[in-house]
Amino acid sequence: MSARANPRGLGPADRLARMEEALSLHRPGTQRPHQQRRRSPAVQRLTALAICLSLVALLPSLGLYVATRADSAQRIIARAIPATTELDGLLSLHGADLQAHAKADTHTPVVLPEFPINVSLPAVQVAQASPQRMSLLFATRAAAAIYERGFGAFALADARPANRTGPLLSSQWAMHQALGLLNTRSHARFKQTTLGLGLITAILLLLFSFQVRGYGRLVGFGVTGLVAAVAAALVTLFGWLIVEVNYNGASSALGSAAWGMIADVAWTMALIDLVAAGCCLALAAAGYLFARLDSPDHSRVTGASDRYNEPVVEISGRGTRALDRLPKPPPPTN
Repeated sequence: MSARANPRGLGPADRLARMEEALSLHRPGTQRPHQQRRRSPAVQRLTALAICLSLVALLPSLGLYVATRADSAQRIIARAIPATTELDGLLSLHGADLQAHAKADTHTPVVLPEFPINVSLPAVQVAQASPQRMSLLFATRAAAAIYERGFGAFALADARPANRTGPLLSSQWAMHQALGLLNTRSHARFKQTTLGLGLITAILLLLFSFQVRGYGRLVGFGVTGLVAAVAAALVTLFGWLIVEVNYNGASSALGSAAWGMIADVAWTMALIDLVAAGCCLALAAAGYLFARLDSPDHSRVTGASDRYNEPVVEISGRGTRALDRLPKPPPPTN
């Protein structure tokens, strides 16, 4: 009878071992050997390297996109307008006449004579404005015109920086580069570049998530992004230091204003890199912490302490062996 029930001659222990092996193939978190071979470390390293390179290109593009937004770019340009156009001197000469004309005719826009940028202000704003307020109004309006029209905002063709780029690293060259960067066309170009690089990075991150399981994804994302952000920040800070040297060594108001605008753009890019590095560091630390909390050693220690504090009852006649220590059933509910 036992031969018919067990024709292969397998004992209970052998049958239990085979059942355990069969169940382990379908258990969550258990991988077959061919699945383990499919995700090789070399492929993971290549994917991480591709993510790092894409982030090194994405972060400067994102920094330039933020720096060339309308609010940021116009604020940077407006700070340089008084030094590059002698705005304060022109207002001291013509400010009283402008206010007199504005009060006499509140419908005709006011134009500042000899101002190199083709802008005007409503007469109502000029009539009651102080000299400081009038300077701010003209600088803001001129910055908006330069941002929208570029070099075409200058009233005279001879005053346009496009016609006098100058030698490399000169004041004229720096002003040409700064105004060529801080305009709406550059912002649209950096927007397209950032979106394209962001899409490539997202695809690579998705591919990496299929190659790495568990909390290793968070650690991999964080470490890869941290390396890329630190590399981009070092390059940006190096460029910012070079710009600061030229800014401090500028011998003219034009040079100071031009290098100051480029320094503001570089500093914005550096801040983007530092913020990205901080976020990636936090992501890597969170992934490592979760992995430590979910590790087998930590689970074994926690489980042992929980079992030690668990109330048990003894079954009479069986002593105090470990298998006889059963959890106490809950009290009956009324």
